[in-house]
Amino acid sequence: MQAQEINISDLSEPELQNMAAEEAMYQTQEVNAGGRLETAAPLTKQNFFRVGLMYKSYGLQMYYTMFKSLFSAVGIAFKGNKAQRKIARQQIAGLHLSALLFAGVGGIPIYGLVSMIYDMFAGEDEDTADEVVRKYVTELGFKGPLSEVLGADVAARVKLTDLLFQENRFMRDPAVEEMIGFYIGGPALSTGKRLLRGLEDFSEGNTYRGFEAISPGGLGNVLQAYRFYEDEGIMSRRGDYIYEDINGFEIASKLIGFAPLDYTFQVEQNARNKRVDAAVGQQRSDLASKYYIALRLRDWRRAEKLLDEMREFSYKHPGAAITGEYLRKSLAGHVKRSGEMTKGVTVSPLMRYAIEVSNDEYKKW
Repeated sequence: MQAQEINISDLSEPELQNMAAEEAMYQTQEVNAGGRLETAAPLTKQNFFRVGLMYKSYGLQMYYTMFKSLFSAVGIAFKGNKAQRKIARQQIAGLHLSALLFAGVGGIPIYGLVSMIYDMFAGEDEDTADEVVRKYVTELGFKGPLSEVLGADVAARVKLTDLLFQENRFMRDPAVEEMIGFYIGGPALSTGKRLLRGLEDFSEGNTYRGFEAISPGGLGNVLQAYRFYEDEGIMSRRGDYIYEDINGFEIASKLIGFAPLDYTFQVEQNARNKRVDAAVGQQRSDLASKYYIALRLRDWRRAEKLLDEMREFSYKHPGAAITGEYLRKSLAGHVKRSGEMTKGVTVSPLMRYAIEVSNDEYKKW
């Protein structure tokens, strides 16, 4: 049964108004999704998805809209309808170009997929996709002209990547249970951790930061902005400046939730530097430790292979090269620790006597 065409001229004024209202509601839902649970996707209303996908309705709707436009553009949907396919191509182009304008290269939808694949094969001691791209296209290209002009990190809020799943920048090499908790726990887990951090601040005497942590998002932004104003910059918890000479516009931007662009750049750069530094140091230490074990077990083939790996490591990281002197000190340290071990455990010399006294107090019968 074919649907009957409606002649608008035959409709009354109330009917036209109802039709316009329904079309507006549909377009709003199609573009931005609804803000209420009743208009969210059915999957987000049940079981653990109710927690894990909290506040993810917008991301789900945007991905649905993008895939719908893609299928229409390539002819999977609206087969033979050239007008609809043309509209779909314009929608895709408009979506990506507007994302490029407001959020830079890092905010383009397709970039999220490409960067994720790249990062799967990148080592911990190497630049991630974000770091490679931003070095090549500059900060202006990576976060867009709007953030650069305003001096506030607008791109972090309006980008069309990571709408459902985001990388946790504060967990290097997380355990499986931490990853599951991070992605399934959703905002509820983040809120709980923030409350715990606030209580910890209160217990340590950091009253102001404690109030920041336990406050709702809007009030927390106001408190942070005031702290930035008082400190004349942004300081770490131990009192060292991360970003100095903050201006009035940057403080005003923080009041409405946008962090200063130069500050977020510094934080992201610091995170990258710490990650690479820790990864290179760990690799260096692991190679020396494995070499000691191979020598101790008289696995000469393994030892020779490890020497080749050390040469490759030293060529890749000349500043942290494994020299003969470093290797000798490392082997001597391993030998010393092995000699100080008791039942396979290393004990600090400062506590050795106390621990021996404690051990003597145990009775078998």
